[in-house]
Amino acid sequence: MKSGVANPYFTYRMDATALLYHHGKIKKIIVSGEKSKGYDETEAMKKFLVYQGGIPEDIIIKDTKGFNTRESILRCKNEFKQKNVIIVSQGFHNLRALFFARNIGMNALGFDAHDVTKNESYYRNHSREFLARVQAVIYYIFEISND
Repeated sequence: MKSGVANPYFTYRMDATALLYHHGKIKKIIVSGEKSKGYDETEAMKKFLVYQGGIPEDIIIKDTKGFNTRESILRCKNEFKQKNVIIVSQGFHNLRALFFARNIGMNALGFDAHDVTKNESYYRNHSREFLARVQAVIYYIFEISND
């Protein structure tokens, strides 16, 4: 978070990514998120994976222009030339990420990180996800794409 404290969604996603790496399921990692003045999600992810996850720094690629799920998926395919991917997130979010990836021809699987217990952020994120899914369907119906 901007305060510097890792939120549980972040921690669970990073733990799941490290698990996949240490079990030999992934060889490269793209961390995607926002980078703005004084705030760099991708650097936080990279540091966590290296220092707490025991992952070699040289296999982590930072996508600092991942402002939203759709853009991250499009950049994964078009900028980083990846077609076969495992998307690590909570299950509720993976549904939408997989929807985007599969509809642009990617061979994508989702790995569900542990979800957060029901607290204030849980309800906020799940409500936001409902609206984001409506937006995803609108993109799909009207064929709004950058691929």
